[in-house]
Amino acid sequence: MGTIFLRFGGCNLRCPGWPCDTLYAVLPEHRSEWTRGTAGKALSDAVASCREAGVANVCLTGGEPFIQNHEALEHIVRGLLDEDISVEAFSNGQVKYPDWAFELVNFVMDWKLAGSGNPATELTEQAIKRLKPTDAVKFVIKDRDDFEEAFRVWRHVIHETPAQWWAGVVWGDVEGNGQMSESDLVDLIQQNRLPWNLNVQVHKYLWPSDKRGV
Repeated sequence: MGTIFLRFGGCNLRCPGWPCDTLYAVLPEHRSEWTRGTAGKALSDAVASCREAGVANVCLTGGEPFIQNHEALEHIVRGLLDEDISVEAFSNGQVKYPDWAFELVNFVMDWKLAGSGNPATELTEQAIKRLKPTDAVKFVIKDRDDFEEAFRVWRHVIHETPAQWWAGVVWGDVEGNGQMSESDLVDLIQQNRLPWNLNVQVHKYLWPSDKRGV
């Protein structure tokens, strides 16, 4: 199933522990590159892009999409669903979500680990308890310490959510030794017999890692 990404500017986090791969959608100095528009315009553009590409799924991403006006987001989401276009969202798990979002949106929600510099909060645990079987909790793992933390978290909260579990590694170089590779992560998942899915940013292997719009 193909997907159109609707990317919003701005984020409530900075993740100082490893480099965000979409800083152009986060940092204020990039605001001149962002397009301002109404919810109606975003909806019509997203529908038109889906029709042109022949796909029927839109992913809300950022930055952090749920720091946007919730009424405007609801207008976009319900409008897409009315056009038989499903909606998912990549979100950092550290914002307050409106009730309608858990019903209408398929989430890929981060559980931030200590290596990110923005570890998960009570908001994260509250949110994942409301996720559906079609939703996912995602770990981004920097090193072995992050993996061990993710393992502990999973064992602690697995029975509190029906969501799927995904894990991937940090993209790009980080400070210090012991940065985890995808093959390292696969080995650990297999050794520990974890029912986790591997999250790989395939587009970064197909195109230059800083290429936008792919």
